[in-house]
Amino acid sequence: MSRGKTDISSLEANRSIKLFPIPGEYEVYYIARDHFNRRDGLLEYTFRNKGTGDLNKIEFKSTAEADKVISRLLNEDLPDYDSIYLNQTD
Repeated sequence: MSRGKTDISSLEANRSIKLFPIPGEYEVYYIARDHFNRRDGLLEYTFRNKGTGDLNKIEFKSTAEADKVISRLLNEDLPDYDSIYLNQTD
C-alpha cells in the first residue's frame, strides 16, 4: 500500500499531477479519520485500483477537499450543495 498527500491548490495549478503510482480506473474503497498518525482533522481516503486491486491512501483536510479532487479526476462539476440544502422543504 502506498500513501500520498495532495494539495488542492497544486492540483488546480497543474492538472498533470498524478495521485496514483499506476494508471488505471480507481474507486473509493474506504474513508476514515487518520487515528493511527494522530493528525487531528485529517481524513484518510483509500482508493482501490480496479485492475490490480492495489490500495492507495491519500490524506485530505476535509470531505470538501476530497470532493474537489475526485470531481477533477472524473472531470465532473460538483453540485452547489449550499443551494440544494437551502431549497429543501420538509
